[in-house]
Amino acid sequence: MLETLLVVDPKTQKSPFANLCATPGRPSRKNLNALIDRYQWLQGLPNSATALQSIADSKISQWANEAKRPNALELREYITARRHTLLMAVIHDARGQVLDGLTQMLLRLARKVEWKSELRLTEWYQTRRNKTDALIRAFRDSLVVHGSDVDPTEKVSLAQALFAAQGGHQVLVQSCNEHLQHEKQNWRPFARAMFVPLRSALVQLVDILPLQSTADSDGLLCLAKALKSDASQSDYLSIAGVAPNTLPREWHALVHDHASDTRVFNRRQLEVVAILELANAIKAGEVFVSGSLNFDRFWDRLPCEAAGTAAVAAYATSRGWTDGADGLVRAVKKALDQKAHFLDAAVGTGQQAYLQRGRHGRPVVSRLQAVGTPATAVDLESQMMAHMPERAVLEAISNTEHWAQWGRHFGLPSRLGPQIKDASHRYVLTTFAYGCALGPTEAARHLGGTVSADQLAFADRRHVDIEDLRAASADLINLYSQFELPQQWGTGQSAAADGTHFETYEDNLLAEHHIRYGKTGGIAYRHVADNYIALFSRFIACGTYEATYILDALLQNLSDVQPSRVHADTHGQSAAVFGLAYLLGIELMPRIRRWNTLNLYRSDSGNKYPRINSLFSGTVNWALIHEHYPQFMQLALAIQSGVSFR
Repeated sequence: MLETLLVVDPKTQKSPFANLCATPGRPSRKNLNALIDRYQWLQGLPNSATALQSIADSKISQWANEAKRPNALELREYITARRHTLLMAVIHDARGQVLDGLTQMLLRLARKVEWKSELRLTEWYQTRRNKTDALIRAFRDSLVVHGSDVDPTEKVSLAQALFAAQGGHQVLVQSCNEHLQHEKQNWRPFARAMFVPLRSALVQLVDILPLQSTADSDGLLCLAKALKSDASQSDYLSIAGVAPNTLPREWHALVHDHASDTRVFNRRQLEVVAILELANAIKAGEVFVSGSLNFDRFWDRLPCEAAGTAAVAAYATSRGWTDGADGLVRAVKKALDQKAHFLDAAVGTGQQAYLQRGRHGRPVVSRLQAVGTPATAVDLESQMMAHMPERAVLEAISNTEHWAQWGRHFGLPSRLGPQIKDASHRYVLTTFAYGCALGPTEAARHLGGTVSADQLAFADRRHVDIEDLRAASADLINLYSQFELPQQWGTGQSAAADGTHFETYEDNLLAEHHIRYGKTGGIAYRHVADNYIALFSRFIACGTYEATYILDALLQNLSDVQPSRVHADTHGQSAAVFGLAYLLGIELMPRIRRWNTLNLYRSDSGNKYPRINSLFSGTVNWALIHEHYPQFMQLALAIQSGVSFR
């Protein structure tokens, strides 16, 4: 069956292997059927999970990357064992990508249901304004009647007349019940109406995804399977073996609405609840998609040595805390106390105060005065530009390769000989062609026939990948950081992260419409050190939360410039990323939006502060940190050691 993947159809001149290497397409409703068809086709191929069970994920990814470089005819020239291994790796990677796309579809559609329900709740409040005013007016009039000095019997008569003028006692009670149903911004009663247009797609996704759960989420998965297996189409279901706390309490009034039996489930409401809670459980890591690259049970794929007692103790000591979870708690408590005392002392009333008391007692950060550019800096810039000779781009690339020898990182993934005559020269030309966005055809035309477009494309396709580029970039960074000028700008201990919008074609997997810029494209997310050296960059989709990628530059940076502090804008804030950064010894300093409205927690309930005591709304749950300390350390050790997992 693997050999048939490499057979080229004489009519289409394509092989099943080409379809296997093709991208699955964007996860959208238009592409849903194509994704499902592709997944079912992949399910008919040999099962890669069993064959590759003992192989590390990083090695499988490397094999899949190598297999996608040659075409079917070139791959057939490999020896049989190597050819079959590479094909199994491609099948594993392709199946994981499709499952990622289907899972993303489920999460997006579930979020769409919640978002539309929230909008419907807002509209409902606006349309109910007149009825709400009538209820308040009736309540006020009844209070006036109750406080009058008339006979009790006459009070009852006046109250009855008042209620009759507002539609009667039953109408008022019903209106009050409708209003109370949506108290505390409860959008859930509207979820069913928003769910119906997306029902077929959501049910289809839940049916096809190979879901697994932790012990805490077994009941939720049991509810989803019960809906799938039940063919009675009855209005109410009785499901045995489901704990009462399986579903959140906010859903109970909708799901258990039977007049006489509160243990049965409303079938239609249960569909909505089960799918929405499944989506939340997948995002929380309590339900997994078996075989997916990004939503599988990643704890099982972490190295065993990362959970060793000696390794955990050594890592904790290197980070400055000992005695296990107690040492971590002490260190965090001490840091929180120091920050709280600094904030309390920084609050002032003068114009030069770092913080000032604003309305309602909330602190406000004082505006900084802008510093103008001195004339000496402008003069220095002009003198530097006058002494810098002009260099052609191709000449500059050739010089850097001569100095840093970064071309040594390029080559076949198997690390065999490059099998290219004058390989370093070809790598320089290929870097120029793709780095300047000319492409092989236009670059070959401008290079005057010294190299053909096929030769440039071959070197890029077979000899260069993202890991090679990062290693070559690290060599250039190390060389440049040794010069005197960047050392005058900074030490390299801090870095700033931000994104830049780039327009692209619409038929691009990452292309999305940016709501701020009003254009279609993607975001180039970059990390620049304080000595103005670009350390890392990657391309992400518009609207993606940048905090997800903010630590990548520090974890995947191969150069000698290793910042320990990262500054970012409001997209860099995330409670989970803050916690992970602390465990990795990284000081994360993003600009936090609406920080004065956040819930702040004191380290101990007995701590009191003269100026900022009213800011704190609770105490840190240290018991929760104690409970999950082993998982925290295992994850931090795996990331710190450079073990690759998805």
